[in-house]
Amino acid sequence: MKKFISYSKCDSCSWKGAGVALPNDSGEVILFECLLCAPKLFEEAYLENKERKSCLSQDEKSPII
Repeated sequence: MKKFISYSKCDSCSWKGAGVALPNDSGEVILFECLLCAPKLFEEAYLENKERKSCLSQDEKSPII
C-alpha cells in the first residue's frame, strides 16, 4: 500500500494532527509522522492522492455523501 494523509499522534514528536501514515503490505500503519516532522513525505502523499482520478464523473454524486 502507498502512504496516505491521515490524522493521528506523531510517532516522532507526539503532536496530534495531520501527517503521513506509512502502512505495511497488509495495510497496517507501522509509522505515522506529522507534517512538521516529514514535510516532504506529506507533500508526496498529497500529490499522489491528488493525481488519483475519481471513478465518478463530475456530474455524479457519491451515495456515501
